[in-house]
This record gives sequence, C-alpha cells and structure tokens, in this order.
Amino acid sequence: MGTITRWAKTGCWTSFSSGQIIDPAEVNTDLNTIYTEVNGLLDDGNVETATIPGAKSLRFTEMTAPSSPAANDAVLYSVDRSTTTTLEYKDSAGLVVSLGRMGARVRNSAAISLTSGVDTVLTFDTERFDRGGWHSTVSNTGRLTAPFACLCLIVGHVDFAVNATGERSLVIVLNATTQLAGITVAANAGTTANHFLTVSTIYALAATDYVQLNAVQVSGGALNVLATGAASPEFAIYCLGG
Repeated sequence: MGTITRWAKTGCWTSFSSGQIIDPAEVNTDLNTIYTEVNGLLDDGNVETATIPGAKSLRFTEMTAPSSPAANDAVLYSVDRSTTTTLEYKDSAGLVVSLGRMGARVRNSAAISLTSGVDTVLTFDTERFDRGGWHSTVSNTGRLTAPFACLCLIVGHVDFAVNATGERSLVIVLNATTQLAGITVAANAGTTANHFLTVSTIYALAATDYVQLNAVQVSGGALNVLATGAASPEFAIYCLGG
C-alpha cells in the first residue's frame, strides 16, 4: 500500500511504512494501538489488544463487504447498503449481523374496501420510516423489496371492520406467489368488536425479492380494512443480518 503519513504528537508529519508496527506514542491519538493495513487487508501480526479511554468514538469508512474470516475470528466493517452506510459484523461461518437498523414500516392513511372472497394485496401510501430503500409510495406500493440479500423479520397488522359472518385471513406472500405465513379466524356470531389480526415470520430474502400483505374476508359483502391510528393497516420489515 506504500507509505502512511500521520500527524505526530511532536508537532510534525511522520511517515510509516506498510507493514510497520507503530508505537502508540508516535501517533496523535489516545488509542493504545494502531491497525496497519497491507494491500487492503488487515495485517493480523500488527494488531494488539487495545482499550479506548474516556469518551471516544471509532469511525468506519465504507468498504466492499469482506469474505468470511478464519475460524475463531470475526470482522466488523462499514458497507453501503442501498445508498445507506451501515455497520456489519461477520463471523467465520459467514453469518452477517447488521448493526444499522435497516428496514421499513409503512401504513395506509385510509380504509381499504375488500370484496368478499377476493384475495386483495394491501397497499401503503405512507412510510413511518424506510432505512435503505425498501418501499416506494409511487409504484408497487404494496411491496417491501429487499435491496440486498438479508434475513428479515416481516410483520403485518390489520383491523377488519365489525361483521359477524364468515372468516378473516391475513397472509405474507413472497414475490406474489409463495405464502410465507398466514392467519385465519372465524367471525364471532353477534360480535360488536372488530377483528384484529397480526401475522409475522422470519425469512431469508434474496436481493430484489419482495413481500406483500394479502387480506381476505368472506362475509358475503364488502368489508373494510380500517385505518386505525398506528395499528392498521401496517406492514414492516427489519433486516436481522445475512
């Protein structure tokens, strides 16, 4: 990689050669170690145990996600995930844990009318948050799309209007074809309460995979999915790692 130049405590510029083990006293920092980079890779022979005294922070510069480290090792690095910089941890088995809270939660601001017996893809016109570009309020508004491969927690919430006839169902569907999770309840005869359903699953999505929230009611007539506060209709996804 060549020569690294750093400002020294003595008040002048000091050059360090690639692969050189550097005495912490030579560097303008309170850290007890410095990591030497050789040809873009971490030189393990030049890494020492360190502590960070006082109120300090570490800055991670974006890089290409590294390959899995050797057995008994792990790496912590910063990477660009769909224009959002996030911190990730990878172990020797290739398990990736995202530390950047990547995901989205969306809702619809108005009730959605469902025709009896028709499987309806719910749409969402408002984003409570979207970190990483999982949702669009312009096109395919019923989709939460994975911007990169990720193990995801997916959750949907729906409040059906009062009706004592038939059944209510809520299903998470992958790529408009594969059911990942679902719940069905029978309406209670004589009920005066809404039917509130929640469905959730954990699933490994590939990049560009998308999930939708489908609702079905069999009441014999039109029935609304209600827009109620922060509860319905709501759809969320959260990246747990790779």
